[in-house]
Amino acid sequence: MRRAGVLLAVGLAACSSATAAPQGAAAPEPTVTQATTPPATSTTYPAPAIPESMTVTGVVTWNHLPQPGVAVEVSELGAPGRGPALGSGKTGADGSFRVRFLPGRARPSVGAFTPAHDGFGEMGRAATMKSADLLDAGTIEIRRFITGFSVRNGDEYAAGPLTLTWDPAPGATAYCVKVWRVEVGAAGGSCPGFVHASGDAITATRYTTTPLDPGLYGVWVYAITDTVVGELDLRRPGIAFTVK
Repeated sequence: MRRAGVLLAVGLAACSSATAAPQGAAAPEPTVTQATTPPATSTTYPAPAIPESMTVTGVVTWNHLPQPGVAVEVSELGAPGRGPALGSGKTGADGSFRVRFLPGRARPSVGAFTPAHDGFGEMGRAATMKSADLLDAGTIEIRRFITGFSVRNGDEYAAGPLTLTWDPAPGATAYCVKVWRVEVGAAGGSCPGFVHASGDAITATRYTTTPLDPGLYGVWVYAITDTVVGELDLRRPGIAFTVK
């Protein structure tokens, strides 16, 4: 019996020695299974379809009054002016307009313009998108040209005060006037904010400057109520004069 117990003990020790790591050897590293992340996918959305035709709406007013029968052109916007007309129409009895045009292969950035006509200068506004085929230019406030201005482009004057005169503008209750030295620029004055220009607000059609030193000068005059109703014809080359 004692001999059998010894043999059993030796057998168990052999089994244990066969399964144990050799002395001094590193233990095997555990196997790690890494989670795989699926590749990112991108969704491609088709470009919005360009409609066969688009329409620009708006209204034309002068001194807040609707202007019927005024020609309106839709053109692409761009510096320094606008591109060729894409479409044209006329305002109705209430001053409103709807101009249809063909956009071509791209959706253009456009505006509505009233060309110079019957003593009015050209005015325009950018149109904003309302739907896939409809844009709106809002209200276009047109302005009359001020006539009878005493200064012409290229005139020369002696140094000192200069008196400017012009014809009364229909509907105007005041004027915003500015004379400035070109190399200095225009700034200051009492013109109301809606004019978006510097200058002095007066009620007469006559304005005398402070003494002018020699140099090149620019000038503008706006006819106003609670909005701008008239302006000088400043189409190129504009109005500039020299003081010697």
